Amino acid sequence: MAEDKFAIALPDILPNQPVFTSQPQQWQGITVEQHCQPPSEIPDHCLPHHLIAIQTGPAIKVENVVNGRFQSGYSVVGDLSVLPAHLPNWERWYGVAEYIVLRLEPELVTQAIQSPETNHLEIIPQLRIRDPLMQQMGLALLTETKTGGPLSRLYAESMATALAVHLLRYYSASSPTIKDYTDGLPSLKLRQVIEYIHENLSQDLSLSELAALIKLSPNYFVSLFKRSTGLPPHQYVLHQRIERAKLLLAENQLSIIEICHRVGFQSHSHFTTVFRRLTGTTPKAYRELTKA
Repeated sequence: MAEDKFAIALPDILPNQPVFTSQPQQWQGITVEQHCQPPSEIPDHCLPHHLIAIQTGPAIKVENVVNGRFQSGYSVVGDLSVLPAHLPNWERWYGVAEYIVLRLEPELVTQAIQSPETNHLEIIPQLRIRDPLMQQMGLALLTETKTGGPLSRLYAESMATALAVHLLRYYSASSPTIKDYTDGLPSLKLRQVIEYIHENLSQDLSLSELAALIKLSPNYFVSLFKRSTGLPPHQYVLHQRIERAKLLLAENQLSIIEICHRVGFQSHSHFTTVFRRLTGTTPKAYRELTKA
Protein backbone atom coordinates (compact mmCIF):
# COMPACT_ATOMS: atom_id res chain seq x y z
CA MET A 1 0.00 0.00 0.00
CA ALA A 2 1.22 3.50 -0.78
CA GLU A 3 0.26 4.82 2.64
CA ASP A 4 2.47 2.27 4.38
CA LYS A 5 5.43 4.62 3.93
CA PHE A 6 3.96 6.49 6.93
CA ALA A 7 3.33 3.34 8.98
CA ILE A 8 4.64 3.83 12.51
CA ALA A 9 3.95 2.72 16.06
CA LEU A 10 1.92 5.25 18.06
CA PRO A 11 4.33 5.68 21.02
CA ASP A 12 7.13 6.60 18.60
CA ILE A 13 5.44 9.88 17.63
CA LEU A 14 3.99 11.00 20.97
CA PRO A 15 5.78 13.38 23.36
CA ASN A 16 5.42 11.05 26.36
CA GLN A 17 5.53 7.29 26.76
CA PRO A 18 2.34 5.61 28.05
CA VAL A 19 1.60 5.92 31.77
CA PHE A 20 0.66 2.21 31.72
CA THR A 21 0.95 -0.40 29.00
CA SER A 22 -0.01 -4.05 28.67
CA GLN A 23 3.07 -4.85 26.57
CA PRO A 24 4.88 -6.70 29.41
CA GLN A 25 1.91 -9.10 29.60
CA GLN A 26 2.38 -9.97 25.90
CA TRP A 27 -1.33 -10.36 25.23
CA GLN A 28 -2.01 -11.73 21.77
CA GLY A 29 -3.68 -9.37 19.30
CA ILE A 30 -4.27 -6.42 21.65
CA THR A 31 -2.28 -3.76 23.47
CA VAL A 32 -3.82 -1.49 26.10
CA GLU A 33 -2.25 1.84 27.08
CA GLN A 34 -3.07 4.79 29.32
CA HIS A 35 -1.75 8.15 28.09
CA CYS A 36 -1.30 11.67 29.41
CA GLN A 37 0.07 13.84 26.60
CA PRO A 38 0.82 17.60 26.55
CA PRO A 39 -0.54 19.80 23.74
CA SER A 40 1.07 18.53 20.56
CA GLU A 41 0.70 17.54 16.92
CA ILE A 42 1.08 14.12 15.30
CA PRO A 43 2.40 14.37 11.70
CA ASP A 44 0.89 12.47 8.79
CA HIS A 45 1.10 8.77 9.55
CA CYS A 46 -0.58 5.39 9.27
CA LEU A 47 -0.88 2.87 12.07
CA PRO A 48 -0.29 -0.86 11.50
CA HIS A 49 -3.20 -1.67 13.82
CA HIS A 50 -6.80 -0.63 14.42
CA LEU A 51 -6.87 2.00 17.17
CA ILE A 52 -9.64 2.82 19.65
CA ALA A 53 -9.01 5.93 21.77
CA ILE A 54 -11.22 6.72 24.79
CA GLN A 55 -11.06 10.18 26.36
CA THR A 56 -10.75 10.04 30.17
CA GLY A 57 -9.61 13.59 31.02
CA PRO A 58 -10.94 17.17 30.75
CA ALA A 59 -12.36 18.52 27.49
CA ILE A 60 -9.82 19.62 24.88
CA LYS A 61 -10.00 20.98 21.35
CA VAL A 62 -8.86 18.47 18.73
CA GLU A 63 -8.25 18.81 14.99
CA ASN A 64 -7.96 15.80 12.69
CA VAL A 65 -7.32 15.02 9.06
CA VAL A 66 -8.42 11.43 8.43
CA ASN A 67 -8.11 10.05 4.92
CA GLY A 68 -7.87 13.61 3.55
CA ARG A 69 -10.89 14.99 5.44
CA PHE A 70 -10.44 17.78 8.03
CA GLN A 71 -12.52 17.74 11.23
CA SER A 72 -12.37 19.93 14.33
CA GLY A 73 -14.19 19.71 17.65
CA TYR A 74 -14.00 19.30 21.40
CA SER A 75 -13.33 15.90 22.93
CA VAL A 76 -14.88 15.30 26.37
CA VAL A 77 -14.83 12.45 28.87
CA GLY A 78 -16.28 9.32 27.32
CA ASP A 79 -15.72 10.38 23.71
CA LEU A 80 -14.30 7.61 21.58
CA SER A 81 -12.51 7.51 18.24
CA VAL A 82 -11.85 4.58 15.91
CA LEU A 83 -8.95 4.76 13.45
CA PRO A 84 -8.56 1.79 11.07
CA ALA A 85 -5.16 0.32 10.29
CA HIS A 86 -3.24 1.72 7.31
CA LEU A 87 -5.43 4.82 7.01
CA PRO A 88 -3.56 8.15 6.63
CA ASN A 89 -4.30 10.58 9.45
CA TRP A 90 -2.98 13.72 11.18
CA GLU A 91 -3.93 15.15 14.58
CA ARG A 92 -3.38 18.22 16.76
CA TRP A 93 -4.76 18.90 20.24
CA TYR A 94 -4.71 22.06 22.37
CA GLY A 95 -4.76 20.82 25.94
CA VAL A 96 -3.45 17.96 28.06
CA ALA A 97 -4.87 14.78 26.52
CA GLU A 98 -5.76 11.97 28.92
CA TYR A 99 -7.06 8.83 27.27
CA ILE A 100 -6.99 5.06 26.97
CA VAL A 101 -5.76 3.44 23.77
CA LEU A 102 -6.75 -0.03 22.60
CA ARG A 103 -4.65 -1.30 19.70
CA LEU A 104 -6.11 -4.30 17.86
CA GLU A 105 -4.04 -6.25 15.36
CA PRO A 106 -5.84 -6.56 11.98
CA GLU A 107 -5.34 -10.34 12.07
CA LEU A 108 -7.27 -10.53 15.34
CA VAL A 109 -10.22 -8.74 13.75
CA THR A 110 -10.26 -10.85 10.58
CA GLN A 111 -9.83 -14.11 12.47
CA ALA A 112 -12.33 -13.38 15.26
CA ILE A 113 -15.22 -15.02 13.41
CA GLN A 114 -13.35 -16.96 10.68
CA SER A 115 -15.64 -15.73 7.90
CA PRO A 116 -14.52 -15.23 4.26
CA GLU A 117 -16.35 -11.90 4.40
CA THR A 118 -13.81 -10.46 6.85
CA ASN A 119 -11.10 -10.51 4.18
CA HIS A 120 -12.92 -7.72 2.32
CA LEU A 121 -14.21 -5.64 5.21
CA GLU A 122 -13.44 -1.97 5.67
CA ILE A 123 -13.52 -0.44 9.15
CA ILE A 124 -15.02 3.07 8.95
CA PRO A 125 -13.13 5.78 10.90
CA GLN A 126 -15.06 7.45 13.72
CA LEU A 127 -14.17 10.63 15.61
CA ARG A 128 -15.58 11.70 18.98
CA ILE A 129 -18.52 9.31 19.12
CA ARG A 130 -20.24 7.61 22.06
CA ASP A 131 -20.13 3.84 22.54
CA PRO A 132 -20.77 2.85 26.18
CA LEU A 133 -19.93 -0.82 25.55
CA MET A 134 -16.49 -0.12 24.09
CA GLN A 135 -15.86 2.46 26.83
CA GLN A 136 -16.68 -0.13 29.49
CA MET A 137 -14.40 -2.69 27.82
CA GLY A 138 -11.57 -0.18 27.65
CA LEU A 139 -11.84 0.67 31.35
CA ALA A 140 -11.99 -3.03 32.27
CA LEU A 141 -8.91 -3.81 30.20
CA LEU A 142 -7.00 -0.91 31.73
CA THR A 143 -7.83 -2.24 35.19
CA GLU A 144 -6.57 -5.67 34.13
CA THR A 145 -3.39 -4.04 32.78
CA LYS A 146 -2.71 -2.47 36.17
CA THR A 147 -3.64 -5.38 38.42
CA GLY A 148 -2.69 -8.39 36.29
CA GLY A 149 -3.51 -11.85 37.54
CA PRO A 150 -3.41 -15.53 36.65
CA LEU A 151 -6.00 -15.14 33.90
CA SER A 152 -5.03 -11.77 32.46
CA ARG A 153 -4.15 -13.23 29.05
CA LEU A 154 -7.30 -15.34 28.72
CA TYR A 155 -9.46 -12.46 29.95
CA ALA A 156 -7.80 -9.84 27.73
CA GLU A 157 -7.91 -11.99 24.61
CA SER A 158 -11.58 -12.80 25.24
CA MET A 159 -12.31 -9.08 25.60
CA ALA A 160 -10.26 -8.31 22.48
CA THR A 161 -12.27 -10.84 20.49
CA ALA A 162 -15.51 -9.24 21.71
CA LEU A 163 -14.16 -5.83 20.67
CA ALA A 164 -13.26 -7.17 17.22
CA VAL A 165 -16.76 -8.56 16.72
CA HIS A 166 -18.24 -5.25 17.89
CA LEU A 167 -16.13 -3.37 15.34
CA LEU A 168 -17.19 -5.73 12.57
CA ARG A 169 -20.84 -5.54 13.53
CA TYR A 170 -21.17 -1.76 13.93
CA TYR A 171 -18.22 -0.01 12.31
CA SER A 172 -17.54 -1.82 9.03
CA ALA A 173 -18.76 -0.73 5.61
CA SER A 174 -20.68 -4.00 5.25
CA SER A 175 -21.32 -6.05 8.37
CA PRO A 176 -20.37 -9.73 8.07
CA THR A 177 -22.69 -12.53 9.02
CA ILE A 178 -22.13 -13.23 12.72
CA LYS A 179 -23.95 -16.29 13.92
CA ASP A 180 -25.79 -16.39 17.22
CA TYR A 181 -25.64 -19.92 18.59
CA THR A 182 -28.39 -21.34 20.79
CA ASP A 183 -26.66 -24.67 21.42
CA GLY A 184 -23.39 -25.36 23.19
CA LEU A 185 -20.34 -27.34 22.20
CA PRO A 186 -20.77 -30.98 21.17
CA SER A 187 -20.06 -33.17 24.19
CA LEU A 188 -16.87 -34.63 22.70
CA LYS A 189 -15.37 -31.21 21.97
CA LEU A 190 -16.43 -29.86 25.36
CA ARG A 191 -14.77 -32.81 27.11
CA GLN A 192 -11.63 -32.27 25.03
CA VAL A 193 -11.37 -28.63 26.07
CA ILE A 194 -12.15 -29.29 29.74
CA GLU A 195 -9.56 -32.06 29.94
CA TYR A 196 -6.97 -29.75 28.36
CA ILE A 197 -7.79 -26.99 30.86
CA HIS A 198 -7.48 -29.37 33.83
CA GLU A 199 -4.14 -30.66 32.55
CA ASN A 200 -2.78 -27.12 32.19
CA LEU A 201 -4.21 -25.19 35.14
CA SER A 202 -0.76 -23.93 36.11
CA GLN A 203 -0.11 -22.56 32.61
CA ASP A 204 -0.88 -19.13 31.13
CA LEU A 205 -3.68 -20.32 28.86
CA SER A 206 -4.67 -18.24 25.84
CA LEU A 207 -8.03 -17.97 24.10
CA SER A 208 -6.59 -18.73 20.66
CA GLU A 209 -4.95 -21.86 22.11
CA LEU A 210 -8.26 -23.20 23.46
CA ALA A 211 -10.24 -22.27 20.35
CA ALA A 212 -7.68 -23.86 18.01
CA LEU A 213 -7.87 -27.06 20.02
CA ILE A 214 -11.34 -27.75 18.61
CA LYS A 215 -10.92 -25.75 15.37
CA LEU A 216 -13.25 -22.84 16.15
CA SER A 217 -12.86 -19.09 15.83
CA PRO A 218 -12.26 -17.36 19.18
CA ASN A 219 -15.64 -15.63 19.10
CA TYR A 220 -17.64 -18.79 18.40
CA PHE A 221 -15.61 -20.72 20.95
CA VAL A 222 -16.37 -18.20 23.73
CA SER A 223 -20.07 -18.20 22.85
CA LEU A 224 -20.42 -21.98 22.67
CA PHE A 225 -18.27 -22.63 25.74
CA LYS A 226 -20.39 -20.26 27.84
CA ARG A 227 -23.55 -21.97 26.54
CA SER A 228 -22.16 -25.32 27.64
CA THR A 229 -20.72 -24.41 31.05
CA GLY A 230 -22.59 -21.26 32.09
CA LEU A 231 -19.27 -19.39 32.38
CA PRO A 232 -16.94 -17.64 29.93
CA PRO A 233 -13.59 -19.45 29.56
CA HIS A 234 -11.58 -17.17 31.87
CA GLN A 235 -14.13 -17.49 34.68
CA TYR A 236 -14.39 -21.24 34.23
CA VAL A 237 -10.60 -21.63 34.46
CA LEU A 238 -10.51 -19.42 37.56
CA HIS A 239 -13.14 -21.55 39.30
CA GLN A 240 -11.28 -24.75 38.37
CA ARG A 241 -8.05 -23.37 39.80
CA ILE A 242 -9.74 -22.67 43.10
CA GLU A 243 -11.35 -26.14 43.13
CA ARG A 244 -7.91 -27.68 42.53
CA ALA A 245 -6.48 -25.52 45.31
CA LYS A 246 -9.18 -26.76 47.72
CA LEU A 247 -8.23 -30.36 47.01
CA LEU A 248 -4.54 -29.67 47.54
CA LEU A 249 -5.23 -27.76 50.76
CA ALA A 250 -7.26 -30.69 52.10
CA GLU A 251 -4.43 -33.13 51.32
CA ASN A 252 -2.16 -31.02 53.55
CA GLN A 253 1.03 -32.10 51.79
CA LEU A 254 2.08 -28.82 50.13
CA SER A 255 2.54 -25.37 51.63
CA ILE A 256 0.01 -22.70 50.70
CA ILE A 257 2.58 -20.84 48.60
CA GLU A 258 3.39 -24.06 46.73
CA ILE A 259 -0.31 -24.61 46.07
CA CYS A 260 -0.62 -21.01 44.91
CA HIS A 261 1.95 -21.61 42.16
CA ARG A 262 0.70 -25.12 41.42
CA VAL A 263 -2.71 -23.76 40.39
CA GLY A 264 -1.35 -20.88 38.31
CA PHE A 265 -1.29 -17.85 40.63
CA GLN A 266 1.82 -15.68 40.61
CA SER A 267 1.34 -14.03 43.99
CA HIS A 268 0.13 -15.31 47.35
CA SER A 269 -1.91 -12.15 47.98
CA HIS A 270 -3.84 -12.46 44.73
CA PHE A 271 -4.44 -16.16 45.37
CA THR A 272 -5.83 -15.35 48.83
CA THR A 273 -8.06 -12.57 47.45
CA VAL A 274 -9.58 -14.76 44.75
CA PHE A 275 -9.92 -17.75 47.07
CA ARG A 276 -11.79 -15.65 49.64
CA ARG A 277 -14.04 -14.15 46.96
CA LEU A 278 -15.09 -17.55 45.61
CA THR A 279 -15.22 -19.56 48.86
CA GLY A 280 -15.89 -17.01 51.58
CA THR A 281 -12.73 -17.90 53.49
CA THR A 282 -8.93 -17.78 53.17
CA PRO A 283 -6.74 -20.71 52.07
CA LYS A 284 -5.27 -20.94 55.58
CA ALA A 285 -8.72 -20.98 57.23
CA TYR A 286 -9.98 -23.52 54.70
CA ARG A 287 -7.06 -25.81 55.49
CA GLU A 288 -7.80 -25.53 59.19
CA LEU A 289 -11.45 -26.42 58.56
CA THR A 290 -10.51 -29.56 56.62
CA LYS A 291 -8.38 -30.74 59.54
CA ALA A 292 -11.29 -30.56 61.97
